[in-house]
Amino acid sequence: MKTAARVPKARTAPLRSAGFRRFVLASLISATGSAMAPLALAYAVIGQGGGAGSLGSP
Repeated sequence: MKTAARVPKARTAPLRSAGFRRFVLASLISATGSAMAPLALAYAVIGQGGGAGSLGSP
């Protein structure tokens, strides 16, 4: 029977802090929102009747 590999406590130490977990979660949510903003903008422009040319620089 194989046993699961143990992760050293030093590697998981930051995750034991509630403040650090909140920071990581907030950073993940922020990065997700920042990555979705251009896509949402493109859908908004096209939804208002603009074409692909409306998305480019003037």
